Amino acid sequence: MFLVVTLLAVTVVSAGAVMGPQISSLKGAVNGRAGFDISLAALDTRSLLYDSAGNEIFRFVDDGSNRELLALEDMPEQLITAVVTIEDAEFFSHPGINLRATFRALVENVGAGGISQGGSTISQQLIKNRVLTEAEREERSIPIKIREAVLSWRMEDDLAKGEILEAYLNSVYFGAGAYGVQAAAEVYFDKDATDLDWPETALLAALISSPGEYDPFINPSAAQRQRQIVFNRLVDVGAIDEEEARFYNRVPLPSERNFLEAQLPEDYYVAEVRRRFIDGNLPANLAPEVIALVGDTQEGRINGLFRGGLRIFTTYDSDAQREAENARDSHVPADFAILPGNTEEENETRFTMAIAAIEPGTGAVRALVGGPRFEEAKFNLATQGDRQPGSSFKTFVLIAALEAGYVPNDTISGIGPCSFDNPGSVDPIYTVNNFGNSGGSIDTLVNQVTRSSNCGFVRLGQAVGIPNVIETANRLGLELDPVIDNNKSLPLGATEVRPLEVASAYATIANGGVRHEPYYIDRIEDASGNVLYEHEAQGTRVLGEDIACLATQVLEQNVIRGTGTRAQVPNQPAGGKTGTTENFSDAWFVGFTPQLATSVWMGNPQERVEMRGVGGRNVTGGSFPAQAWGQFMTAFHEDLASVPFPECTATRAGRLIREDGDLVTENPCAVYPGYSPTDTNNDGTIDQCIVNPGSLGYVRCGVIDTGDDGLLEQYCQPGGGRNSGNVNCGVGTSPIDINGDGRADTCSAVGQQQQDLSSLCDPGYNPTDTNGDGAVDVCVEVSDASPPPRAGSSEACPPGFPYGADTNSDGTIDTCYANPVP
Repeated sequence: MFLVVTLLAVTVVSAGAVMGPQISSLKGAVNGRAGFDISLAALDTRSLLYDSAGNEIFRFVDDGSNRELLALEDMPEQLITAVVTIEDAEFFSHPGINLRATFRALVENVGAGGISQGGSTISQQLIKNRVLTEAEREERSIPIKIREAVLSWRMEDDLAKGEILEAYLNSVYFGAGAYGVQAAAEVYFDKDATDLDWPETALLAALISSPGEYDPFINPSAAQRQRQIVFNRLVDVGAIDEEEARFYNRVPLPSERNFLEAQLPEDYYVAEVRRRFIDGNLPANLAPEVIALVGDTQEGRINGLFRGGLRIFTTYDSDAQREAENARDSHVPADFAILPGNTEEENETRFTMAIAAIEPGTGAVRALVGGPRFEEAKFNLATQGDRQPGSSFKTFVLIAALEAGYVPNDTISGIGPCSFDNPGSVDPIYTVNNFGNSGGSIDTLVNQVTRSSNCGFVRLGQAVGIPNVIETANRLGLELDPVIDNNKSLPLGATEVRPLEVASAYATIANGGVRHEPYYIDRIEDASGNVLYEHEAQGTRVLGEDIACLATQVLEQNVIRGTGTRAQVPNQPAGGKTGTTENFSDAWFVGFTPQLATSVWMGNPQERVEMRGVGGRNVTGGSFPAQAWGQFMTAFHEDLASVPFPECTATRAGRLIREDGDLVTENPCAVYPGYSPTDTNNDGTIDQCIVNPGSLGYVRCGVIDTGDDGLLEQYCQPGGGRNSGNVNCGVGTSPIDINGDGRADTCSAVGQQQQDLSSLCDPGYNPTDTNGDGAVDVCVEVSDASPPPRAGSSEACPPGFPYGADTNSDGTIDTCYANPVP
């Protein structure tokens, strides 16, 4: 070292007063090397994003950070030979500085009064780029040059030649925004550095001295000449022969730069990862190294993401993402879709879809479509778009009811329209219609779901209590404001949610009631492969397993036979719920299999634009959204084994739910097998039992509380048709079942309450209308009655029925008639 400093000093002193007191800086190099500590500055390095299969999907690159560190052992020998040959032929033999070259350069520089010639070795270049400050690099003075040389010598004591060369090749600038050999190989040749050949490595070596001057895209002639110089030097050192040099020199230069964004376009998922990282929405258990890297400021997080050299392994399923985008593009009719070729005015009234898919057992977000193609609209509707969920919210009312002790086979009135007191509101009476203004019926909770009964679920919401519905929804993953606890329309989706959070809530049902927060990042490594963070699945039970099972059972029926039939997945059970808001402005299908929970929303991103006449129909959740859901989920499950839903524990028998929430413990129709309870006056209570209501070929016979006294009397409703007793009634009359055996045996005027006719016949006989004129004209023996008088006896028949007959020829009167029998 003393010799080095002495030679440098002699050179400087020979220049006389040019150096003056600046020579004092050399003393520290000899006496303890004060001020010459070596510490290579960290390189700004791009961060890489990987999908769940380990494939690179995006690079976070900033100015000066388009760099990926590569180990020397992964660099081709041709590259190392070419760079060393042209930049520092004596690299492997000198002690960090080339004394002859440095001495010659110093003499010329001192004579010139400043720096006019370089003479830097690879070690010196590394010191300049990684140790000197920016101000020192710009100063270009002789003392700085001396300091660079001394530090280079010192570095050779601390680092092996291979370590120096690796650090240099990863830090040097090759032009076109590429730092380090890996980025240069990608930009110029669209390949990994490990695959470079002689013509390619020669060009990269040629670029180092002046990347702008020898840029093959701008100055191809200059680049060709400089590459030829590299080949000539390689021939001189025996790395290649002259014939090879001539052959390689005929290989064309690259003519088109490979832009990163053209290879790896950003999409909604990537944008969401970036947004969460920069906003500080990071996992809680990050390693101290990550925290130290990104800091606690937004600026620090931006720096860490774009310059920190992180390797971020995500939950992103590339195949699922592609299929989700295909489903969106396939099921928003092109004439009504937001597309790149449309004008801005056209797109303002057109529609798109948002799709979010989550793995129930972990919370991993597998696919994310935030609206139209990403380049058209960067706003992510799947994670940031607040939209009304319509009837897809009824699932949370159902679960609240199940938690309150109701069972899927409990019945509730879905008859509409229905009205409710609404104190404190502009309209004191809240009136609800079923979809399509259908009348509805009293039916099980299962069937109210499959029919998506509005009146049924508003009544159920009142029975359960709106605050309980809100608490249930929030527990499963929504973020509803408790102040809406008096909102009677909440069961119909009168609130705003986001597709991702709804998918997450449904995923909790699919996972047996165990909730996992949605997450995007599985693992973070530094540029050297050290693991800085790894996700740990931590589920929280928020719903009883039995409740989740029953809800799944109901939602599965909706896909099998309800409003969600278009969402069916071949060979795979699925459950889900449709949702359509008023005036068709939002349409949803949200559902799940054991493997994946997915929400699909369709609408206009900016306004509540009605989707009427879209593709020839008014858009409901059961139309395009259900079809898109079915297509996406079918593709996702194509190579997966079918997984059944769990079997649920048997529940009690169903009971009627009154509007006040009480259960009718005894079914008033249970004593009439085959009769169904019906609320004829829409007061929420059973007042009629109907047999085969509405079935073709049968009269609607039943039991009704005609006196509104709480007692059920027997009768048959007007309805026409043929009764099982083969009794046909004329116009204006209806069949009557007098003896309660389920068979009509007389007719009466329509709407007329049948009087008690039992007094017309003696005990053991039933009054009967044999000729269908609406009047009783015969008393028919029931069974086991005392034998009537023999034929001809004056006591044989009661008053009014004097004409007796022996119908079975046993010698006794067994039938009495009001008129003579022919």
